[in-house]
Amino acid sequence: MADLTKETQRWLREFVETGPRPLFATLSGAHLYGFESPDSDYDLRGAFVAPLASLLGLRTPPETVDLFEDQERGELDWVAHDVKKFVRLMTRRNGYVLEQLYSPLVITGGPWMEELRALGQGCIIRQLHHHYAGFAVNQRRLLDSGDETVKRLLYCYRVLLSGIHVLRAGEFEQHESEGGDHVIYSLAKFIRLALQGNPNLLETLYTHPDDVIFVNAAGQQLIDSRECFLSKQVGLRFLGYAQHQQQRMDRHRRWLIDPPTGAPQPEEFGAQLEGGRAKFADADQRKAFDAAVKHWSHFRTWRANRNPSRAALEDAYGYDSKHGMHPVRLLRMGIEVSNEHTLHVRRPDAVELLALRDGSLDYAALQRMVEEHVNELQRAVESSTLPDEPDAATAEALLIQLHTQALRDA
Repeated sequence: MADLTKETQRWLREFVETGPRPLFATLSGAHLYGFESPDSDYDLRGAFVAPLASLLGLRTPPETVDLFEDQERGELDWVAHDVKKFVRLMTRRNGYVLEQLYSPLVITGGPWMEELRALGQGCIIRQLHHHYAGFAVNQRRLLDSGDETVKRLLYCYRVLLSGIHVLRAGEFEQHESEGGDHVIYSLAKFIRLALQGNPNLLETLYTHPDDVIFVNAAGQQLIDSRECFLSKQVGLRFLGYAQHQQQRMDRHRRWLIDPPTGAPQPEEFGAQLEGGRAKFADADQRKAFDAAVKHWSHFRTWRANRNPSRAALEDAYGYDSKHGMHPVRLLRMGIEVSNEHTLHVRRPDAVELLALRDGSLDYAALQRMVEEHVNELQRAVESSTLPDEPDAATAEALLIQLHTQALRDA
């Protein structure tokens, strides 16, 4: 994905502002997908608000503007829909406009864009697969018809991978760096996730000051208001995250001890082969077979993509000791936030946790420790004096205030 300089953003912003007033404009196409070349044009997409006179007058305003200009620095293509049409497309399983809305390459935005993004969360649904599958099928037909180009093949793969990602992750919104360790959320999404008790987001608000790389005035206001996100739900979310880590570790350990020997066969689940097709006596047999196929697929994926360092830990200790450390850390933090109403991100028990990572306990002992912590966390949540729910009203007021400040400072 391209990185835009401030000067390039200013140039593109000046161009989109030659048409109707944009609610937002983002860079799409090759620059968004990471396919850009020195001669790539700039595909600008967004939404606008038609002038009031055109809405109330005799003439029907255009629903779409399409401006093209060939400048010395490159070709500019600005396509924007009236906000009514844009929202209509959002609700019609149109992944293309949602990609535009959640593009991290923002040329111009603001509170209206954030409101559209909040509305867009309700449009990220399973039926989006129709959009991506349909586009890919059309591209494939063109390839099969003899119109074979590397670019067409590349875009066919791109749309399939985009569809897979959004259906698995349920989001377009975040930007992740190449290394995978640097993730940035829009402010609205950050606050939504924090209100849901997301451990990763809350940990950033309670990071030790010495470990903070950068914070501006708005970020400090968010940190100063962090208590509004705390509730009994936070302890339960830490519990859920810990149990997920534990289940993953258990599954990998079972595969180490007793790996599947081969792909499941329909006959093993009571099916009869008729004309080369499996016929199951009832739905339960079919479900059992499908579950076994899914399990086999997960095993093969895990085996093919095992991290060498994690594999070394599993070979040395009989389980992934790093995965073993994380449930303990998460459970202890859940206990602490329930009892003390704060999160100790810089761990006072770091030495013990590092020892767990290095296999200081055998698997049975680790299981007993996790079980004890689970019981303690459940008791802590029940007796906690934290409110049952976070203070969403205060969080939303802060969101509006910070958006307003950003708009005035723009």
